[in-house]
Amino acid sequence: MGTKDNWCHYTKNILQCGRISHKEVEPVEEEDPEDLKKKQEAKDPFEKRLKQINTDSSVVGGISAWMVRSHGDSEFYANANPAHKIAQQYSVVTCKSLLWPGAVTFFSRARWTQIYVGDG
Repeated sequence: MGTKDNWCHYTKNILQCGRISHKEVEPVEEEDPEDLKKKQEAKDPFEKRLKQINTDSSVVGGISAWMVRSHGDSEFYANANPAHKIAQQYSVVTCKSLLWPGAVTFFSRARWTQIYVGDG
């Protein structure tokens, strides 16, 4: 769980313009709006949505866009709960975005949740 190879996301990427969508531009006289949209997307293309996080572009300074850490007890307990046939682990894995500061995903015991704390 603690490696970036095991994590994927399905969120929109941040374009070079700093937004998740292209800004609507009024076409000049005889310019087709569809052609204008295609030109914008060619200059600043969207990335594939479902992809592994280790394929994301790095942030300023060449640092990976994601930090994945394991917190707590990482031991496996085979007999922790007789109702479970597989070994249990009680650690929490966090996956934090450095591109969207404040966005964190938590995973523990086959459950996950996400939070975002910020104003973006």
